Amino acid sequence: LAVVRVQVQRSIGFSMRFPRRLWFAPLVDAVYLEVHWGFYRGALVVLLGVFYVAVFAALILVYLEWAASPFWRRGWRRESQVGVRWLRAALALLMALIYVLTRNLWVCIAVHGLVELIFWQSAAQPETIAARS
Repeated sequence: LAVVRVQVQRSIGFSMRFPRRLWFAPLVDAVYLEVHWGFYRGALVVLLGVFYVAVFAALILVYLEWAASPFWRRGWRRESQVGVRWLRAALALLMALIYVLTRNLWVCIAVHGLVELIFWQSAAQPETIAARS
């Protein structure tokens, strides 16, 4: 993910920054997203019956859900939100791969939370008065 971040920053021409948040907010997001994605995975495993196909079909559903969201698409055009969008898209793929390898939601939640904390804390931009208004 760090290599992807550097390459993206080079290609877009500016440093990806994340808005400042409380330290536990990325952990709450990690739990929410993993449980949300877990429902997609579980439903598709039951529906399709093939674990590997279901996990990656769920990943496709997640990407389609985001593509259908006007808020998600608008975030790609805002410099302050590009880093968040790249991180979420990369984490969705990474967590699908980890889930295939471990078949354990708790491991996915822990890794997701750790990665979110590292990225949010290392790249958080200081909030200024001008940025709030």
